[in-house]
Amino acid sequence: MTTYISLESDFTELISKKYHSTNVLSSELPDTKILEISDEFFASASNLLKPTAPIQKPNFFTEQGAWYDGWETRRHNPAGFDYLIIQSGVQSGANIVGCEVDTTFFTGNNGEFFEVEGTFVEKYDDKIDDFNKLEWDVVIEKTQLKPSQRHFFLNTLGLTEKKYNLFKFKMFPDGGISRFRLYGRVNIGSKYETSTAENEDWAYMLNGGIVTSASNQHYSSPSNLLLPGRGVNMGDGWETKRSRVPGHVDWVIVKLGKPVTFIDTVIVDTANFKGNFPNYFEVYAIFSKIRDDDQLSENDPSWVKIVEKTKGKPHFEHVLKIDYKSDIKFTHVKLVTIPDGGVKRLRVIG
Repeated sequence: MTTYISLESDFTELISKKYHSTNVLSSELPDTKILEISDEFFASASNLLKPTAPIQKPNFFTEQGAWYDGWETRRHNPAGFDYLIIQSGVQSGANIVGCEVDTTFFTGNNGEFFEVEGTFVEKYDDKIDDFNKLEWDVVIEKTQLKPSQRHFFLNTLGLTEKKYNLFKFKMFPDGGISRFRLYGRVNIGSKYETSTAENEDWAYMLNGGIVTSASNQHYSSPSNLLLPGRGVNMGDGWETKRSRVPGHVDWVIVKLGKPVTFIDTVIVDTANFKGNFPNYFEVYAIFSKIRDDDQLSENDPSWVKIVEKTKGKPHFEHVLKIDYKSDIKFTHVKLVTIPDGGVKRLRVIG
């Protein structure tokens, strides 16, 4: 069963704080790919995975019809539904917890229902001739959609027990949908537990980094900090609301993909944040045996400062060499922004 969440802020908080999940179909992940499309007569299926909000061009027409920033299929579908096969950017798989389906600007032509099925394939380079021969599980049950609206859904039972990396997105019976985002917790298994690799970014989501808690996520999710690349705009970073209280700071705690003894470099990237970047920032590290689902306190006395108070710059990649020497393995890092603002990416290389 699915639960409808009416407020984006409530959905985002549950996704990030309770389930430590991220959009596993993000177009910023290099392996995300649409493999098969039943129909895209009016508007391209690739629009569905764009990280930006849909836009409108009133009274603008293509040879096929009115222009839409989304995926739109032709009318009178005899098959009963249109579908896409989407390869996740997380090849190791993810446990799925919820999704966003956006029908913005589709008012008389939106898809009436949707459903998401998932499966897991061992290798992405293996050619699949017939996707129908795979064993598919329903991961988001068939649910009704309303016109021109963002819809947020959670699996009532939480994260799926199985992990998935290949998805079938169904739209019933036909029509248009602007955006689709599927949220799950990255499952890397034991891939990095015994890894001796150096100069890896252990905050990166595909290396097992997860956000465990944050002080505020008013404008965007802190999980965006762990995505690859530098994004496209302020919307795919982490931005907090303006503070009015003297001495206020914001913070985010990231569990690294594996415990590391030596952190060589920390990168704090404020790409696209030009008038709303943090005035200053600091970075701390800690060793903790706390479980992912528990809250590691931002005030724990064991936090060690590894980046001193540093002046923030707009739209800038702050590359900071770490000279802190310790025999202690670090499991988590904490980025503190002073007093508030936006950060695009956080890298912890060691």
